[in-house]
Amino acid sequence: MPEKATAPNHVWTLDFVQDRLSKGTGIRLLTVLENLRGKACAFGWSGVYGQKMSA
Repeated sequence: MPEKATAPNHVWTLDFVQDRLSKGTGIRLLTVLENLRGKACAFGWSGVYGQKMSA
């Protein structure tokens, strides 16, 4: 059973997401979500050139 957040920064959720852009370029993202407030960020890497991206 997942732990319920009781304070800010108490519980975070991580997920890897992978997709392909319209030009065929693969993209991978690590999404990070702070569960109590819904604060989110994503870190990405391009699959073709290995270039780091961040948002």
